Amino acid sequence: LRQTVPAVAHVLPSTLSVVIGGLAMLLLAAWALLKWPRTGVASVEFVLAFMVFLLPLFFVRAVLVVLHTAPPPQIAGFMPYAKSSPRIVWIIFDEMDPRFAFDHRPTGLVLPEFDRLKSQASYMNDMWQAGFDTDVAMPSLIFGEHVNEISFASRRGFLGTVDGAVGRDDLRRLPDVFGDARQAGFNTGIVGWFLPYCRIFAAELSQCYTESMYGNSQNTLSARRQSQIYGLTPWQSHLQHVQRYSALLEQAKAMASNPRLGLVLLHLAVPHGPGIYDSRRAQLTKFGIDDRNWYAENLALTDRTLGQIRGAMEQAGIWDSTVVVISSDHKLRSVGPSHSEGRVPYIVKLAGQSHAWICDLPLNARITRSLIGAILQGKLATTSDLQVWLSLNQSDRKS
Repeated sequence: LRQTVPAVAHVLPSTLSVVIGGLAMLLLAAWALLKWPRTGVASVEFVLAFMVFLLPLFFVRAVLVVLHTAPPPQIAGFMPYAKSSPRIVWIIFDEMDPRFAFDHRPTGLVLPEFDRLKSQASYMNDMWQAGFDTDVAMPSLIFGEHVNEISFASRRGFLGTVDGAVGRDDLRRLPDVFGDARQAGFNTGIVGWFLPYCRIFAAELSQCYTESMYGNSQNTLSARRQSQIYGLTPWQSHLQHVQRYSALLEQAKAMASNPRLGLVLLHLAVPHGPGIYDSRRAQLTKFGIDDRNWYAENLALTDRTLGQIRGAMEQAGIWDSTVVVISSDHKLRSVGPSHSEGRVPYIVKLAGQSHAWICDLPLNARITRSLIGAILQGKLATTSDLQVWLSLNQSDRKS
């Protein structure tokens, strides 16, 4: 039944369209009743019969929501005597592509915060994405494994397959970067969008906030299924993205500047579309912007976001002493699934680092879990340490 109901719901019209259609038919019937009283009675009877016929639609959608609602997550909470150093803030800007942000920046686009950070940090120029889509890329980064396929819509767990494994399994059985950090004595936190992080990693987190595309942290429905159920219009989706971005930013600033958290992941919803920023007015938009310019505008918003997070950390007095790792889950996919261009930006600012270094070694972003582990163990304190470590971890970028 759990598999059948979503399939049935997929072919049914959205709840919103049914409601609007039903109201329109009622208005038409009322008009007919006033104009032709005898005929109008039959029209009203027909409309009422039609509405009764649609009741199963609402029932199916109610069952769908109930079947895909999991128990609320229980976050592990803060450890009272956790380590405070070294400290890492790991930022994923969703769908940030280095070809447009750095290599061939569009005319008129300025990214002063990224340029400033790159002049004081290490930049990996040949870092391959962990996956083509967020739902496999982010688990690949967190587990340090090549996750091939994933399913969040299950009460039985967080099901997926990884290279070398036979069949599906609950991936929470695998070690991950948050479990590593907590076992090493660090408090951990996540601010993220798209994935239900709080449900998946609840046992390893001190603090968590999500704006999941699978609903709230208890809901296992995909974004597409929710749109089918609630009938979101493009304007509603745009406004929802604006609200989601704003909520994530406030939480990101708070967690990034909290010295009690030793490892923080900030998975933010920009520059991923839709376009929600007008750089000329320096403000979020209520409606979509020119399709030709939306990505450059969202990159400008991403730069502003980095500046706000950095400002919050500087105000707390912990920017210089914090290791900052910035990357993306995948490239800009609308350009096409070219396997010759799957790079993502990758910036590492070590504690106290003030000079730039560029690495041209072939790397895959799945090294992130190992990289964070080495930093938390105190093995990567200088740029020289990082250079040696990366030389030992270079690989076939796509493997």
